[in-house]
Amino acid sequence: MYFLRLIRATNLSIIVFTMVAIRYGIIVPLLASLGLSPSMPIIDFWLMIAATIAIGAAGYVINDYFDQKIDAVNKPHRIVVGKQIHRREAILLHWIFNGLAFVIGVYLAYRVQLWWLVIVYLVVIYIFWSYSLSLKRRAILGNIAVATMAFLVPFQVMLFEFAWYLHINNSWPESNVLMHLFVYVIGIITIYSLFAFLTNFVREIIKDFEDVRGDVRYGRRSLPITLGPVKAKWIVQIVNALIIGSILILYFRFLMKQDQHYYYLLFLVITIIVPLIFVIYTTYKAREATMYSKPGNILKVVMLMGIIFCFVFGYL
Repeated sequence: MYFLRLIRATNLSIIVFTMVAIRYGIIVPLLASLGLSPSMPIIDFWLMIAATIAIGAAGYVINDYFDQKIDAVNKPHRIVVGKQIHRREAILLHWIFNGLAFVIGVYLAYRVQLWWLVIVYLVVIYIFWSYSLSLKRRAILGNIAVATMAFLVPFQVMLFEFAWYLHINNSWPESNVLMHLFVYVIGIITIYSLFAFLTNFVREIIKDFEDVRGDVRYGRRSLPITLGPVKAKWIVQIVNALIIGSILILYFRFLMKQDQHYYYLLFLVITIIVPLIFVIYTTYKAREATMYSKPGNILKVVMLMGIIFCFVFGYL
């Protein structure tokens, strides 16, 4: 149980759910509308997921390794490294997970003959290390780093799909209909990736509010500490407004053309837009660190609804 808590098994399962939703909720149904199927082999798809999970697990392990003292103040009941798992064992696990991700990344790059993907995997591994070591102690940089990783989770599904298409066909499609479909897919998944970036960015700031006591004691420069709670709250409100704006862009630019667009709008308003408005309100009203758990939990639900929407999109 403590090992699953160390690697944040729930968060990793959400990553898997997200990648499956992008492929089978968006890419597969849209390609099927023209009688096509995905270009990326199913084995490679699941290997890509395995590499992503391994990098994520490594990131969580090294984060707990460096944050042991801060976590002893903020969440002493959830400490794993230093109690159930020795610090040296945590470092070993970190490198085992990263090594596994790198090996899979090299194999995937070889399969599609895009060797720059190996550099991408190395950069992502380095960002997670830098985040745990220093970035999270610098106002906003740590939040951006985590949000960027969230952006890449759905985006890489699209990236590999089109990389495989080019690998098989040696060029983009000459058919205007198929090319229009590809542009449509790119647009939807890019906005979805932006949604993942912004929601995770807000979630990280709210977590900073929750962890402010330990952060102050050990000199971490989070946004609530650097800017003060009032200005940090304004950033949360502005980014939430941007999330709502991205949802509306998705609807008016891509979904409104569909016959069933009213169902899309109803789902988005009830499950995402209204809860985000409630996040804005509860964040504004929060005064104590414990009061930020409510908007944080609501954001988790919003993220889950965003994933479920992919299947709603595919079904309708």
